[in-house]
Amino acid sequence: MSPNPSTRSRMTVLRLAGGLGNQLFQVMAGVLEARRSSGTLLVLADALSSYAAARRPDVLRLIRSKDVVTAAEVQIPAVVRWLSLRARSGRWLPGAGLNDRNFPTALGGVTWVGGWRFLDGYFQRGWTQALLDEALSAAQLDPAAMPDPGNPPCDCVIHVRGGDFLNLTSHAIVDVDYYSRCLDLAKAEGCRSFGIVTDDRGHAGQILQALAARHRDLSLFLMPDHGAALSDFGTLRAARARIIGNSTFAWWASACDARQKPTWSPDRFVSESLRDFALPFERIVPTSTKAPRKC
Repeated sequence: MSPNPSTRSRMTVLRLAGGLGNQLFQVMAGVLEARRSSGTLLVLADALSSYAAARRPDVLRLIRSKDVVTAAEVQIPAVVRWLSLRARSGRWLPGAGLNDRNFPTALGGVTWVGGWRFLDGYFQRGWTQALLDEALSAAQLDPAAMPDPGNPPCDCVIHVRGGDFLNLTSHAIVDVDYYSRCLDLAKAEGCRSFGIVTDDRGHAGQILQALAARHRDLSLFLMPDHGAALSDFGTLRAARARIIGNSTFAWWASACDARQKPTWSPDRFVSESLRDFALPFERIVPTSTKAPRKC
């Protein structure tokens, strides 16, 4: 990837954070801002090394847009790096920051500070289908980076997220009951065999055992562990149907499915608030009978 020489002096700086799902939300917001301002998106991945289990900038393997560059491709003043990574200016700098509070209303209207602007947030709210289509078009995802397993050996792929989610109260919101309701709905549409993709085979094995006891007429099994996030991403994207939890990783795999296969998904990503946007082929399944608290 290399920037257009005419826009090299106008950079929108993104502080990348989280796993692939979060990274995709951030980069999609960034490419929208870059496109609307005729600028270039500079992705700084330094913050990924600060996690207990270091993350990788997997999103950069998916993006083909020439308007997206990395720190290895351009010279960055030390003060700009500090403003983005340490001061996190995108969250608070009046006029020059795009963040969760002003996205998407501020798109294209963020002002320049010496040729630089800053993005800092998770950008999971405020999307519309038109915005998503525009972002996907601008990002130009590379299908070759998302291996397609061909014919999945099941009618429906289930994604079970474990790991750090299990210790976060705000994220531990999908349980056996949720997956069981999804299985009933998928069964009503003809699905009989279900393969589980997961980042935590121990946790997923417990979910599988509980589901198998409730649904003895269905075939449920753990799919092979490929050891690579993008392989699982490709499996979910290519599924004939899918059941996902509150994982932005699995949601983006669904969003990248041009065939728009049936997707049963939860009504929220976090416990505090309902989602404000769904793909046209999502079947929303409640995670709880309790109303969420206001944001």
